[in-house]
Amino acid sequence: MEDAKKRVSPVSQQQKQMLIDFLNNNPELLSGRFTAEFTKKVAQTLWEKITSSLNAVPGGSRKSWLQWRKSWQDMRKHVKAKQVAQHKHEKMTGGGPRNVVSFDSIDQKILDTISPKEIFGDNSVAVPEILFDFMEEETSATEDELATNQTPTSTTISVVGASTAALGVNDEQPEVAVNIRPSTIPKKMPAEKALRRLTKAGRLDKSTKISESLVDIERNKAKALASYYEQKAKYLKWREEYEREKLQILKENNNLKQKKIKRPTKIGHAFNFF
Repeated sequence: MEDAKKRVSPVSQQQKQMLIDFLNNNPELLSGRFTAEFTKKVAQTLWEKITSSLNAVPGGSRKSWLQWRKSWQDMRKHVKAKQVAQHKHEKMTGGGPRNVVSFDSIDQKILDTISPKEIFGDNSVAVPEILFDFMEEETSATEDELATNQTPTSTTISVVGASTAALGVNDEQPEVAVNIRPSTIPKKMPAEKALRRLTKAGRLDKSTKISESLVDIERNKAKALASYYEQKAKYLKWREEYEREKLQILKENNNLKQKKIKRPTKIGHAFNFF
């Protein structure tokens, strides 16, 4: 009985259509990007608005605005997964049964709201080619060794420039072609594993540089604070001397004024003959 009460009705086709139409009419909410005008508060207000309409559909699901937002994200994720599966199957070669992924009208409308870059990535971004150089001692051979090596199952290795793809000797380009036994060919590391190691090393190097930069910033900050407090101490000492001298001058001026006031009285007494 309790499970029956907790069971949530599935989202109806009408509710899905209403949700798609509402998001198409609100592209900012569809993109999920916030700006100075389109804030999280505005987005929440829109979700609460469509939630009231969705929950009013008879025979449909009843959810909060957070649950409806999660339902929309799940629907998009489901359609993207179906599109990726279809794309992978179309690129496969060989026989076998054709795996047709079906899209209903609602799925197609949801797919129209998703850009190809979100599904297949950005093809305009060039992926750099990573070359791994192994130790030269393992692949090099002298001319005498090559002259005495007559093994028919030999391998030609050509050292060319980064833009050259030909193997063998080329008189027009600075290449070195040698024949060596297959047993002397170095065992290459899988590209994925080597790339993973290179990526970890790059992240470690970047993290080290960032740490060193932060240390330099803190060191410069400490020097600046030390210089500031040193200058402040000099200023306070100068201000103290200045106030002391100022007080001394005021005392001297006050003494002079008092002497000037008392002097006429002494003169009057000196000439007082009566």
